This record gives sequence, structure tokens and C-alpha cells, in this order.
Amino acid sequence: MAFNIVENKNKKDVKTLMWTTSQRMLQIGESLARKALGVKPVQISRTRLAVWLERQGFRAGQFSLPDRKYYLADWETWKKIISWDWANKRKWVEDWHDCDNFAFYFASRMPWIFGLNSAGVAFGTVYWAKNNRAIGGHAFNVIFCLNEKNKLEMYVYEPMNDLFCKFEKGKKVVLGPWRYKINWIYCG
Repeated sequence: MAFNIVENKNKKDVKTLMWTTSQRMLQIGESLARKALGVKPVQISRTRLAVWLERQGFRAGQFSLPDRKYYLADWETWKKIISWDWANKRKWVEDWHDCDNFAFYFASRMPWIFGLNSAGVAFGTVYWAKNNRAIGGHAFNVIFCLNEKNKLEMYVYEPMNDLFCKFEKGKKVVLGPWRYKINWIYCG
């Protein structure tokens, strides 16, 4: 009987050690990624971002920008972050680990790890690109960045498979076999 008490205590100690070690490993991994990439965020105002979105054809009410300031990087930096991030390695599971979970997972980690609050979550509709038939509602990411001329750009990013393309007003957004239509953007 005394052996079982010791055995159970050791199991609890091992679980506690596993818990604290995994937490520390995540902290160290994020810190190493931040230092290795050396992201230098550039600050812009919410007003600048809102005006840009309106010029791209989005009306007030089609986007929510709760932060007063947004911190952006160039697209080359974002591509490195995307290749580092492991959201696309996760398994899709209906309802509890599906498109909205992937999109929020990616967007919510960027401020904490890289100091970038410019990855938003977009909600819209996905269509088959070949025949334009609707597949259904979908959540994905949009990433705001600055180009070499300090001009705003937006990329549409699919965190489930790492596909992306530059958003251009009046042009279709196609990633692989799907066409994406953005209905609403949340970035904050």
C-alpha cells in the first residue's frame, strides 16, 4: 500500500514536470524565433488602415479595427513567419478545429511572438475557381504589410495549407482551386 502512495506521488511529480517543461519550451521557442527573425515592426494608425480598406472597396461595417495603432512588417518577413508557423500542420476537425480556429490561432499568436497585430481574420465565402460554384462560408487570414515604397498592401492567407496571394482591388482572390470572397475583416 505504501508503494502505491509513492508511485502515485511520482506520477503526479512527472506530470507536473512535463507540464512546466512544455510551457518553458514554448516560451524558449517563441523567444528564439523572435530573436532569429529580428522583426522590426513599423507603426501605422487605425485611420490610415481604415482609409486604405475603404479605397480598396470595403465599406465601413465590413471591417473592425479595434486597435488605435497597427504594427506591420514587409511581406518577405511575413513569408518567413508563415514558413516558421505550424498551424498548417494541425489536423482539421469539424467544429472544434476548423477554419475559424486555424485563422484565429494564426492571428492571435503574432502580437505575442513577433509584436505584429496586422494579421487579421476574414470571414467570407469560398467558391470553386473553375466553375464559380459556392462551397460555403469560410474563415481565413488577411495580412497587412508595407511594401518597399511604404505603401500598404494586403495578402490573403489560408492558414490550413499556407497558400497566399496579394489582394488587388477588382481582381479575384484565388488560392489553389478556390476563389475567396471577403465579407468581413477583423484585425486587432
